Amino acid sequence: MLEIKKIRKKLQQIQSDKNFSFVLKGSAFTAFSLGLVMVLRFVSSVIISRKYGAAIVGQLGLVTLIQSVATILCNVGLKDAMLKFIPQYREKFNLATAFQVYKKAVWMLLGFSIIGTIVVYFGSPLLTDVFWEKPEVRPMAQLSAAFLFFFLFNELNNFTLRAILKVKNANYNNITTVAIRVMLLIILTWGFYNPLNPIYLHFIAGGFIAAFVSFLPIYRFFYKPAAQQEVLQTVSYKEILKVSFPMLLTYVSFMINDYMDVFMLGKKVTDLSQLGVYRNCQTTSQLAATLLVGMNTTIQPKISQLFHRGELEEVRKMTQRASKFIFLANIPVFLILIFGSKFVMSIYGKDFISGYLCLSILTIGQVVNTATGPVAQLLNVTGNHKKFRDIAFVGAMIKLVLNIILIPFYGVYGAAIASVISMSTWNIMGTIFIRKKFGFYIAYFPFLNLHKPAKS
Repeated sequence: MLEIKKIRKKLQQIQSDKNFSFVLKGSAFTAFSLGLVMVLRFVSSVIISRKYGAAIVGQLGLVTLIQSVATILCNVGLKDAMLKFIPQYREKFNLATAFQVYKKAVWMLLGFSIIGTIVVYFGSPLLTDVFWEKPEVRPMAQLSAAFLFFFLFNELNNFTLRAILKVKNANYNNITTVAIRVMLLIILTWGFYNPLNPIYLHFIAGGFIAAFVSFLPIYRFFYKPAAQQEVLQTVSYKEILKVSFPMLLTYVSFMINDYMDVFMLGKKVTDLSQLGVYRNCQTTSQLAATLLVGMNTTIQPKISQLFHRGELEEVRKMTQRASKFIFLANIPVFLILIFGSKFVMSIYGKDFISGYLCLSILTIGQVVNTATGPVAQLLNVTGNHKKFRDIAFVGAMIKLVLNIILIPFYGVYGAAIASVISMSTWNIMGTIFIRKKFGFYIAYFPFLNLHKPAKS
């Protein structure tokens, strides 16, 4: 009875905190949506792994790396700038003023994507044939150039929907796109088999179809209401880039963190099957961050809204509760992926079981990532994006150095260890900076009383 009373009291406290209640409700749906998306992606990965083999998974990893790097560079931080500009201009002015920021971002993306398409098409052979010495990857790498704008447009739309607090619609987009992708994969695999089907589907479903689906709610919830209003404040391209470019530098750091290991393993491994095993370990370990990503997509625009209202205390309470809730809810996932990794990897097929230790190592990094909470989200929308850029850069350099040292000797295990150390470093550095800047920790580590108020 005593435990039931404690649970009821906790639930009442959550409901009384309107900001955290809003984030929790939005995050619950987001987490459910992301969970469904992850399940669908897992089904897709299992089909690809079992029907197409580890070598195709590895080839898809290299093609995705080229496309992802091009997307990050051509985006120039614009998608994150939407999370800062749109809530701010909507709050201060109106929806039409916020919409002009989005419209200018689309035009900039179109220009940058043209440049990126040319660079990817003509530059891919240098990577595939010369550096990686895997010419079989070249045709698909060059094909990815044709879909670059669609990947950019889809990302911008989904971030914009979060900025106007239409998180559910962004989640519907992800579910719809991944469901279509799995359905097409099943049809093609059992009806029109081609060894390169998974790569073609990545371009068509992840690029073209996703871009089309994501624009529909933008038109309904953003363009149509904004068209009825008058723009009250003009925003220049230069002003948008002034905010977005430091975020690009942050993403370059994340790019190193996310893709440097695959980039170097592409050179190290003689058989793309080894890279395919590592890629599945990476994507599977990210299951541990599903709830965190769900929370972050909802909490970032809310942090921006509260901060620009001057309600820092509400930011503190909301972020601390979010970190604690997410960590505790994730404990079962941590345990399964760390101690049941051999069984999890066996689902992909016998060729992937060898990666079980690698999965366990990578999951440890996600434990730290989850415990530290929405570090990037808080810093990026409170005017500290340049500081976070520096922190992320330090983490990236650590990973780069460790990859150079460890991968030649330990292969995929060296890559996994480098990832864990790098991820833990920048998250903890960000946590410490938030404490110094705002006077409180947002991280939640069991048995550490980090949420004790700072002395004045």
